[in-house]
Amino acid sequence: GDITAQRSLAFGYTSMPLGGQSIDLLQGCAWFTVILKSGHKDVDKADSTNRALFCKNLTPKLSEESDAEAEKLLKQIYKK
Repeated sequence: GDITAQRSLAFGYTSMPLGGQSIDLLQGCAWFTVILKSGHKDVDKADSTNRALFCKNLTPKLSEESDAEAEKLLKQIYKK
């Protein structure tokens, strides 16, 4: 539920990998979706803009897979 950590993961997967992480747009987009759906009080327009920017080039199939991964993560993290 740590939005700062979630943002770091999303950016790591989409553009700036953290130690042991590699670029994976599907995972990055899933994390951007988690952020937007989290209901966290600090979610803002930048989060929406980042998701649109980094996820706009996913194929429809990858977009569906990313959304499914986000739903799985939301259930694990927030019990939603």
